[in-house]
Amino acid sequence: MTSSASAAGRPLRSIASALYRRAAYGQTAGAPWLLLAMILTQLVAGPALATTARAQALEVAPVAGSEAVTEDGLEEAISGPDGGVQGRHYRQTGDGATTGFDVRDPFFAFVNALGGPSIAGYPVSSPFPASDGCTYQAFQVLLLQQCPGQGVRLANTFEILQDAGVNPLLERAGVGPGAPDGSATFAEAVNTRLGWMEDASIHERYLIQCGAGNAAAAIDLCGLPMNRPGAFGPFVSQRFQRIAFQRWLVDGPAGIKAGDVTAVLGGDLLKATGILAGPSVQPHPPGQPADSPIVRFAVAGRADAPLPAAPVVRLRPALSAGRRTIPLSYGYQGDFQNATLRRQAVPLVTGAGFGWVKQQLVWANFEMTAAECRRQGANCLEAEVNGSTKYFWRNQLTDLQALLDDIRGAGLSVMISVVRAPAFYAAPQGIAPADPAKLRDFLQFLVSYPPLKGKVSAIEPWNEQNLSWEWGSARLWPNAPAAPPQGVVEFVQLQKAAYQGIKAGDAAVTVILPALTPTGVGECWRNLEARSQSFCLDAVRLAIDDRLYLEFLYGVNNGEIKQYYDALGVHPSGYNNPPDDFIDRNSLPPSSPAFGRFKGHGSFYIKRYQQLREVQERFGDFKPMWLTEVGWSSTRRSVPGYEFGQDVSEEQRGRYTARMLEQLNNEAPYVSHVFIWNLNFRSLWPESDERHGFGVVDPSGTPLPAYTCAADFVRHNGRITRPECRL
Repeated sequence: MTSSASAAGRPLRSIASALYRRAAYGQTAGAPWLLLAMILTQLVAGPALATTARAQALEVAPVAGSEAVTEDGLEEAISGPDGGVQGRHYRQTGDGATTGFDVRDPFFAFVNALGGPSIAGYPVSSPFPASDGCTYQAFQVLLLQQCPGQGVRLANTFEILQDAGVNPLLERAGVGPGAPDGSATFAEAVNTRLGWMEDASIHERYLIQCGAGNAAAAIDLCGLPMNRPGAFGPFVSQRFQRIAFQRWLVDGPAGIKAGDVTAVLGGDLLKATGILAGPSVQPHPPGQPADSPIVRFAVAGRADAPLPAAPVVRLRPALSAGRRTIPLSYGYQGDFQNATLRRQAVPLVTGAGFGWVKQQLVWANFEMTAAECRRQGANCLEAEVNGSTKYFWRNQLTDLQALLDDIRGAGLSVMISVVRAPAFYAAPQGIAPADPAKLRDFLQFLVSYPPLKGKVSAIEPWNEQNLSWEWGSARLWPNAPAAPPQGVVEFVQLQKAAYQGIKAGDAAVTVILPALTPTGVGECWRNLEARSQSFCLDAVRLAIDDRLYLEFLYGVNNGEIKQYYDALGVHPSGYNNPPDDFIDRNSLPPSSPAFGRFKGHGSFYIKRYQQLREVQERFGDFKPMWLTEVGWSSTRRSVPGYEFGQDVSEEQRGRYTARMLEQLNNEAPYVSHVFIWNLNFRSLWPESDERHGFGVVDPSGTPLPAYTCAADFVRHNGRITRPECRL
């Protein structure tokens, strides 16, 4: 989010999102906007999300039951009691006239997120219960699964087929059997099976269709290889846990050309082998599916001994198990530098039961040049740091001492967030230092200076380094599309220097890996075809998606970064979405102004922190996570780039905030600290500024519902007691 020291706007998604919002979220009806939004969505997330954007853009318009029929007459919307679209009835896999299969949420939302029927195929079953307690629905290509308390994911179709002993039938269909990998550990199995992707064309199709060019995402979605590529008559085939591909050696049916790679219809194979049969696979009129008995995925008349299955890799990898072992700590980011505001703000923090405050510190305000020092005279403090003479503004240090004394005197802990290097240290066209040693020296001085030592509990040594204006417009990804980005490599050196300086000055200070901003921009790099195109190169030099940046970060020097921080900082934002909503869940009623706006990408949701935690754990990082900025905006007027603030009332924001704290406390034991953005910026910034909307007290200091509901939760030891604060 935007720092209190900078007017630069967050979120950067406005590059694609401003146009995407106008088209897909109903702010502009013109076709050129929609076309340009499609192009920019390709830039952001590749073809699968572009399909989602198209679907969302078209479905924003009011739909009235059977009037929403496609041009070929084979599909129609399914409306709920309130008139909202809950799904779609597809006749393509029925009789083409009166019967087909319904697809309703949450399966409908999930298929749209994948890219629609062009990726999943059309439905070939109704939802049905299985003996494992989960609900499934089969599509021509994929089998979807939802288990109690979990979101929708892809089921291991080809493991189910193998366990049913139908490998001979599959081989006749051109799908080879699974093979053992001889591995002793899961990590060994992953490495071995990834080495089986020996067919370059199948490998590329797998990466693009399953992961938009990213190998880890492809594994998450489609699973690991179950065998090596094998020749089967007219094609070479390779089987994965949840999908299979065939590279054609000759021209095939339906316009297939030699060299094309096609997806095997896994859902159809479940029907063809008799594993799926009965009422669940009988086409039905719209809204009238037959009741299905429990499916046990029994052996379909074959007794082949199943081969060892590939390791299971979940669509959403399970986060580390465990219960909360230490209490969740609560804090507010605010402006405490102004003494008058501080006298008002500190009691608000303690009155809410919070124990922390976050204050941004502008480095450029503290350090000066030797020439300026000579001009300032007694207002200049000279200090030797690591063999170099440094010059500091004495009055700024005095003010910081007063701030820390007041806050510490109230029994609160302080986290400092450092932004904006002095101009004489900054890299060209940026506000980050060109030389990491300069930040090291400044932070080492700051925490060891006697009047300040022991008064700062934590430091976040930079801010949102995945943005060009925070890092430098020519520094973020100058070597694009090569990876890792040079900007990420340089940031590792900055964080290393900062960590070493802080610990040398005061080893007790907690060092945070600075939070990235959830922009969504720059994800085009995941698409192999887009990497070398100018629109993508322009995007990644402007911003890098936070999840992609974090993956790159862990990849530099074999994860060297993990040595140089104590906790991972994260900046999730709720936009206009309730805290429990996510890509595959939209709990808002169709009548809500937020129903079709700011949906479909993880960066629009508070639960983005879960996706970043998955990246952490995938790279063997189990350090705590600190949400160093989190919250919702509520505004009376439209603020460019932050229009979502008009979709959230102050009362809703109160309920969202309390539920978010409950969610973090009960479901995310790895989150140890949460700082709400922000306490009192409504006293500093007008309504036209995006920072104003996030404030939880009004300009006079009067608490708003977000403050009241957060205080209710914390003051009652993790319970929401006020009815108006419950979702």
